[in-house]
Amino acid sequence: MTDKIKISKVALKKHLATKTKDALIDEIASFMSLEAVEQYYLMQMYPKSEAEIAEQKKTIISHEFFPKRGFAQLRYSIAKKAISDFKKTAVTPLLVADLMLFYVEMGVSFTLQYGDIDEAFYMSIEGMYEKALKYAFLYKLEHELQGRFKKAVTDTVDIGWGFHDTLEYYYSEAFEDNLDSPCLSA
Repeated sequence: MTDKIKISKVALKKHLATKTKDALIDEIASFMSLEAVEQYYLMQMYPKSEAEIAEQKKTIISHEFFPKRGFAQLRYSIAKKAISDFKKTAVTPLLVADLMLFYVEMGVSFTLQYGDIDEAFYMSIEGMYEKALKYAFLYKLEHELQGRFKKAVTDTVDIGWGFHDTLEYYYSEAFEDNLDSPCLSA
């Protein structure tokens, strides 16, 4: 197996400095076949498109929990990748936090509709809830999103596996006890 080769920013800048403006434009344009690059420039050039891309990512997440046909696949990796890909190119932190909370809300809705799932399911939803809290506090969005965080807790009161207890702990650490809690430390 070969080791992964990494390029430093300094080395990349030196390499790019050797190219003409036209060569750089052509090179960047050739990257448009990569979805992340296309989304990045779409959001930079047309800020309204960012909300549309967020909605597309919500569709991907929703499909993993509630597909239009068939049974839910619950492929956490696909749903989380939608969030991760969006986060890499997003300009608006509120849309990222919204997408993270949407994942949690889909998980809560799924377990309310179908009953107890399994430990991996709950750990995935709890982990995203905690990440969403940290992200919201990092970008000072906590008050704007507090109602949704609280609703996730109250909607899980009768759910097993310690799911409710964990969400309630994260919520109380963040909003009620101490804003510098271990729950929110990066």
